[in-house]
This record gives sequence, structure tokens and C-alpha cells, in this order.
Amino acid sequence: MEFLDNLKDTMNTGYTENGSKAYLSTKDNLLDLFAKMGAWRYRINMDFNLKGQIIINDDDPFKILLKSYLTAPKETLCSLMYLRDIRGGLGERKLFRLFLIYLYLKRDDKQDLLDKTLNSLFDIGRYDDIVFILHQLHLAGIKKEKLYDKLKAQFFGELKGELPISLLGKWLPSENTSNKQTILMAKFTREQILQMDSRAYRKALSKLRAEIKIIENNLREKDYSFDYSKIPSLA
Repeated sequence: MEFLDNLKDTMNTGYTENGSKAYLSTKDNLLDLFAKMGAWRYRINMDFNLKGQIIINDDDPFKILLKSYLTAPKETLCSLMYLRDIRGGLGERKLFRLFLIYLYLKRDDKQDLLDKTLNSLFDIGRYDDIVFILHQLHLAGIKKEKLYDKLKAQFFGELKGELPISLLGKWLPSENTSNKQTILMAKFTREQILQMDSRAYRKALSKLRAEIKIIENNLREKDYSFDYSKIPSLA
């Protein structure tokens, strides 16, 4: 047993970027995920096929994620929420989106937990996180009607003045852009979620964004006369 233990320790030994000795694994799937996910943001690229569907390779980060999820699903999703949280966490968008989409595609039998995590993005993320993930799930044949309805109710509630203005109008994708992926997302949002034509969608976005008074518009026009005290200090 001592020989086998020593062999396992030897196989578990690697080196840091600076050449120092380190363990390759903590021997705990959840802890491995939590310890490594912050550094993965610089290693994983986001690629798309011609239909706009994300291309995910089953390399080490996704294998570690799946192992963690299979052994501790709730704790794994809490770790992902920390990864995305724009205030109390790491604020990492790309990796969170990839990981959640990956789990949806791999664990079709556990979507209730995943749905709760996706729904949490109304508080800890941005509206474009939700639209991005819903679009990718739609391309994979997965429709989340309850979330479609929630976004639709928020959108038209704000448009009619029945709900307070949020940042929804800012983060919904526009069709008037050169980015192909954004155009596909905007078309999905307009057709599948809001059921609007292009002209009505464009006018509605313009109205909501005028209400929000998006600061980027001032900066683009080099207009610095806005009230600095009303600019939020957090994302």
C-alpha cells in the first residue's frame, strides 16, 4: 500500500508556470474546480460554427467540471455562481457561460438545478448572459419557455411604463451591428422571445435605452456633462 500511495503521489506531481513543484490535483473534484477555474479564463477560447452554435471541446477544464458536478451538483453550481457574480465573485462571463451550457448539454436529466442557476443571473449577472445561454440552448433544441416569458414580461412592462426601467434595454442585442454572432442573438431574441418584427424591436430598444441614459453614448460623443454622482460604482 505504501508503494501504491507513493506512486499515486508521484503521478499527481507537476510544476507551476514558474517551475515550482505542485500537486496536479487536490484529490477532491469540487476543490479542484474551485481552485483552478479562476485561471482558466485565459486558457479557453469561445468558437462558433456557421450556425452560431458554440464549439465545446472536452478538454481538462470541462472534464473537471463534469466530475465535480456528478459528485456535488449543488456545490458545483454555487462555485459557478461565484465565478460569474459581478459584485461578490470573480465577475467572469465567458467561462461561466461555457460551463453552464456544457452542463445543460451533458446533464439533460438535472435541468431543474441548472434552471435555478440560470435564473440567478437576473441578480448576479447581466441580461446578455441569459440571452446568450438561451440562444445556445435553442440551437441545441432546448427551449426554456418560463425564462422566455419572464424576459418578455420585463421587456414589455418597462416599455409600457408598468415596471421600473432596468438595464435590460442596454444588454439586449441589436441587429444593427457588424458582429455576426450578435445579429443571430438579436434575431433569436426578437423572434423567439419577444415575437416582434425588426422595425418594432429596433424602436423599442431605442426607447428603453433613451430612458436608461446609457453613459457609453455620452462617452462616444465626447459629452462629459453628465452627473458623475449618478454613475454606478459597480458593474
